[in-house]
Amino acid sequence: MVDSDNDGLRHVETMMDDLEAGAEFPPLIVFPDGKGGWWLADGCHRAAALGEHGVTKVNVIIAEPWNPDLAIRRSSNMTA
Repeated sequence: MVDSDNDGLRHVETMMDDLEAGAEFPPLIVFPDGKGGWWLADGCHRAAALGEHGVTKVNVIIAEPWNPDLAIRRSSNMTA
């Protein structure tokens, strides 16, 4: 059995190392939640690494979900 929590943590740590080396990441993809907030649809590991690195502003792509079920499915299939 794969311990996905540890895999995710290692991935974030690797991304933090990449940031230290000067890497730039693609924008995060967000969907409006309809309540003034945002759903992070793609880039959870990037967001975690950037946050741990102290980054407070990031580039995002704002996507309008034409089908909320599709947006949720895409979110669960997309990683870093």
